[in-house]
Amino acid sequence: MDFDPCTEISANPTLTLGTWTDDVFTAYEPGVELSLTLAPQGGLGIEVQAQSTGLGEGPFTLSLDTEVDGENTGSHQNPAVPAFCQDDGTGLFTPQIVGFYAILYKTEADIASLQDHTVELVVTATDDDGNTAEGRLRVRVSTEG
Repeated sequence: MDFDPCTEISANPTLTLGTWTDDVFTAYEPGVELSLTLAPQGGLGIEVQAQSTGLGEGPFTLSLDTEVDGENTGSHQNPAVPAFCQDDGTGLFTPQIVGFYAILYKTEADIASLQDHTVELVVTATDDDGNTAEGRLRVRVSTEG
């Protein structure tokens, strides 16, 4: 399957984390409160979408990581993810769950400890040619979603 390039390859590609609502991508502001949701790989995570510039053709491997207090608390890779070309030349990825290791957050008390905690979400998109962009976002976790 061929994928069209969403943008020309740039020396400084970007990846912005946010949400797609009513046909508009909105970047999340640092410190935004986001709710936990069930992750398809098991456990819990936080749903985000990513918008790219300067990455060229896909498909992409998306690396999805969480960090709490500087420690890695979750890591997952989704291979062969397309970026859908937008009218403005950016690429838009489907929603992704940036998850936490189920073994670290297996009890209700473990999960409750995330409430109002600041977490770093890290999404890295890499194409078959090695072009890479990383999006980082510090969020406050809500366990009441």
